[in-house]
Amino acid sequence: MGGNNNCIVCEKIVGKSGYKIKCRKCGGWAHLGCTNIKKEDAIQSKDFKWFCSKCEETDSERSSDEEILGDEALKTLHKRMSKNRKKSKAFNEVAMSTEEMFKKIINKITDLEQAISFNGDTLDELKKNFEDLRKENKCIRKENEKLKLDVQELKIEVSSLKHKAESAAFTADLKSREKNVIIMGTQSKEEIVKVLKNLNSGLNEEDIKVRSIPSKSDMKPFIVTFNNKDTRDKILLK
Repeated sequence: MGGNNNCIVCEKIVGKSGYKIKCRKCGGWAHLGCTNIKKEDAIQSKDFKWFCSKCEETDSERSSDEEILGDEALKTLHKRMSKNRKKSKAFNEVAMSTEEMFKKIINKITDLEQAISFNGDTLDELKKNFEDLRKENKCIRKENEKLKLDVQELKIEVSSLKHKAESAAFTADLKSREKNVIIMGTQSKEEIVKVLKNLNSGLNEEDIKVRSIPSKSDMKPFIVTFNNKDTRDKILLK
């Protein structure tokens, strides 16, 4: 019990204990003993209503005023009531329209939530695909680095083999030159073979190879390749 705690009849304090009753109009409290209400009536009836003397006087004055009102006043009152009913109807229509609008808004919000949920799932899938591609790209980079190392090793190996081949070719060329003799002052291969046979009677044509060296002179130089170095040295000694 809040507000003014004084009895609206005797104006003394209304305590928390003891029987008390509340005016249904002004909300003031009064001791039950200060009213003409029986305790049994107030307790047994749940719908029991009590009005203080001031509220009863106000209602009585209002009733008297209503009786004084003439036909014109009643007509005015009816008009006001009719306007109020129209306003109430219009308000209800606006309320229904507003309710429909809110329903549409709620439906749109629901659609947006579903779209956001779908887009969220799509975004998660895209993130997963991107992560997979990133990992795959990382593996490809590793393989590419490994291939670069392998190519570098192959280049080194090819360079080494090329160097060995050049060395072998140079060595073979040196050994081949040890069996060669350059002869100048003759005009044909037959003449060279004849001269060599005279120098070494045991020499066969299969033991030598004669090829000319390109030259503008009429006396072309020839290269004679013997089958072995010893034969070449014997011819040269003679």
